[in-house]
Amino acid sequence: MKGKIIRLFQQESILCVALILALVSMFLVPLDKEYLTYIDFRTLVILFCLMGVVEGLKNAGFFRWIARALLCRVR
Repeated sequence: MKGKIIRLFQQESILCVALILALVSMFLVPLDKEYLTYIDFRTLVILFCLMGVVEGLKNAGFFRWIARALLCRVR
């Protein structure tokens, strides 16, 4: 179990740092009724949709096509 946790920190270091910082910020911001209003759900939905569009463009080969088009113009 200890080896799996160490491997997780090594492979997913950014995720682990973000998780630790999120936990620390939970203790710095006191809980109250307005705590849920801090989350901007509209922005989260827009980011989720943007991630879906980017993944679709990646699967369609759009970014490779753009990269080739740009590289053809550069020597």
